[in-house]
Amino acid sequence: LFRAVVDEDRGPASNDDRCYRVSIDGHSGFGAAGRPGLAGSRRVLLIRPHRLKVDLAPADSATQEGLNGLIQDIGYTGNALSFGVQFGEQTLRAELATMNTRIPLRGDAACLSWKPEDAHLLPEEL
Repeated sequence: LFRAVVDEDRGPASNDDRCYRVSIDGHSGFGAAGRPGLAGSRRVLLIRPHRLKVDLAPADSATQEGLNGLIQDIGYTGNALSFGVQFGEQTLRAELATMNTRIPLRGDAACLSWKPEDAHLLPEEL
């Protein structure tokens, strides 16, 4: 969950929702879906942890979209790792398959990104 500012309505999404561009802690350009009429408001952004794209290197802000953070804790659940990535004062839970990646360590840099359809703005205003 993140506190987000809904910057712009980008048009229709699925199921009568709208696609929005949102900002998180001053970083803009992220996509999310939500009910109509949310542009210009502050909302909670819910992102599916298993749908996050996790890069174990910081994003180059000039060429990549993503939230750079530090891995805070790691848990192993079968064929997946779950971990907390701290971004500013917020921590986001993420999951990563263990098959094709090295195991990150606490304190390692990570960049999180997602597809707009995997993030949803909750209807209650902050």
